[in-house]
Amino acid sequence: MSLTNGKKSEFNNITENNLNRIHNTVSKVGYSDGITDGRESVFQNGFDTGYENGLATGFELAKYKAFYEVMNKSTSASENLKSEADIYDHLEIPIPTDKSHFMGNGEEVSSLSQQQKNYLNEKTTLFAKDLPIATNLFSR
Repeated sequence: MSLTNGKKSEFNNITENNLNRIHNTVSKVGYSDGITDGRESVFQNGFDTGYENGLATGFELAKYKAFYEVMNKSTSASENLKSEADIYDHLEIPIPTDKSHFMGNGEEVSSLSQQQKNYLNEKTTLFAKDLPIATNLFSR
């Protein structure tokens, strides 16, 4: 049994239409998947960078805060440490989780990351200058 030219032509048209629909669908799904994968990659990279910078900042600030809280309660702290504790109190450093320590105003991740690193560097430089005993203890 053979197909006549008319039926072959109709069959080829239907096959071509189905192939085009499948190709379009696969292309759209592939494009959509690519967009989703790209977004996830960018968001994950931004999250990872922000997490690393935030953890470093919070950790450094929390070390000093905890140290001087203990020194303020200690009855056996040396006069030098008590003096440093007073200096720390006068610096009026907000708690480590305060938003003022963290950069973020809609800029690119790399720019924010650099700003955060600069901020932390400024704080650690200030601490090294004004709080040398504690800084020396932490650097060991």
